[in-house]
Amino acid sequence: MKNAATALIVVASLAVAAAQTTKSTARIRGRVVAAATGRPVRLATITLVSIGTVVGTRTATTDANGQYELADLPGGRYAFYANHRGYLEQNFDQPRPLTRYRLLELAEGEQLDGIDFSLHRGGVITGIISDESGEPLPDVRVTAVRQQHGPSGRMLFPARTSMIPTDDEGRFRVFGLIPGTYLVTATAAQTDDSPLGYGRTYYPGTMNEAEAQIVRVDLGSDAIANFSMIPARLAHVAGVVRDSQGRPVSAGRITMTTSLGNNDMVGMAMFDASGNFSFERVMPGRYLLHVRPRGGEPRLVPATDEWASMPVNVTGEDILDLVVTTSSGFAVSGRVRFEGSAPPSARGLKFLTGELDQSLQRMAYSSMAPNNGVADAEGRFRIVGVSGKVRIVGAGPLPTGWFFKRALLNGTDVTNSGFDVDRDIGGIEVVLTDRATTVTGTVRDAQRSGVNDYVVAFFPVGQFEQSERAQRQRTIRPDPDGIYRIRNLPPGDYLAAAVPVLSLPIGGEWDPAFAERVRPRAIGFKLAEGQSLALTHQLIE
Repeated sequence: MKNAATALIVVASLAVAAAQTTKSTARIRGRVVAAATGRPVRLATITLVSIGTVVGTRTATTDANGQYELADLPGGRYAFYANHRGYLEQNFDQPRPLTRYRLLELAEGEQLDGIDFSLHRGGVITGIISDESGEPLPDVRVTAVRQQHGPSGRMLFPARTSMIPTDDEGRFRVFGLIPGTYLVTATAAQTDDSPLGYGRTYYPGTMNEAEAQIVRVDLGSDAIANFSMIPARLAHVAGVVRDSQGRPVSAGRITMTTSLGNNDMVGMAMFDASGNFSFERVMPGRYLLHVRPRGGEPRLVPATDEWASMPVNVTGEDILDLVVTTSSGFAVSGRVRFEGSAPPSARGLKFLTGELDQSLQRMAYSSMAPNNGVADAEGRFRIVGVSGKVRIVGAGPLPTGWFFKRALLNGTDVTNSGFDVDRDIGGIEVVLTDRATTVTGTVRDAQRSGVNDYVVAFFPVGQFEQSERAQRQRTIRPDPDGIYRIRNLPPGDYLAAAVPVLSLPIGGEWDPAFAERVRPRAIGFKLAEGQSLALTHQLIE
């Protein structure tokens, strides 16, 4: 009997081992071609990124026939996409660039063939940059910035191939562009001692961003943007850095950045023993000065360090009397409260402050310190190094099944409106709940047949701050069964509109024209805390 039992154990062990070795046996094969010609795209990169697991990222490269294979894969959910230089990235189940797409659901041992990608050539902006006399300018850096609607209005996204230099004939070519509208700017480096230089110039030849004209780019097409740069007087910007006690800061650095969709550093200076700094030959424009007394990356600055950010508008005149005052900020403290059954421990949950003063593009850097904002066993937390107008945000995963409901300051809801920090603040209460809302739905076309190639946009009804509207306004695509499922939508009144997936590009839900178009035929509903609701939509063509 003992030998038989041992044999059974061995057989069982072998079966377990065999089961374990068969878990990573799924495979994906396919081909990448050019959408315009159907010809294979050689050396395209295929990327598979696991979602919610530790599998990580797998990549493959296409051969001369455009074919690829990814083998020995575990089942799971994946982001799956293909790209190649000069083409636009295409995701799995994405009919065209900027349209919605689904994650890839891969079953254990599944063999998927024919998962093909058709890559579209990106758009191009080309032109000639000249001086005020019409002579071509070489070595000018050209940037194309795409405009898109967002929660706060117009948003700007620099193209990946921006900062293209002009050649000896002043020509530039910015390629691989996503369809849309762009601002085109030119910036020239200053190589002599002349008091004049060429300021940041916008197409069609203006230094005023409000007067810039947009350039429209379509798939695979060329747009022309010829313009002349405008000469401007270069300025000297100087001042002193002092700490919160009025003492000169004698060790550290100050950087100057300009923002056009992102922060680009245009200069860096070190303080002298008296805290003085100086920037020479500064072009007209709007800049931000950032002070890091001890240097290093912001995320590594200890919570006790002082820092500062200050806007500066340079118009061509020297600015010699700036005073930049650093501060270590203030402390924000509070506790976590759970609403629901079987509350878990709050120990280890982390919260920080998100900066709401977008004009300064600042962060509460001290919140990045490892132990800053971490709750203890009683749910108490303390965030140091905070200043300005901020709101409380989660900085890590919450317990399974629990959601961020609201943040209160002495009983007042400040979840989205935020609060000003100019002194130490107590009385913060972060409320987590397991009573999540759930909305499911299906969509039917004009023939009352079920469809699954759609996207549903949810719009909150009422007046909201931009950040709160961003939390409530959502879009969702259906699962493979044609049913969409959206969880943790904040309670309130909503409109929901279902449209074909190709009619709503990514980010298109923020376009006011889209909301006006679908509003008359959208479904209105009220959602209470913890409520589950099922909806049936008529597709809005």
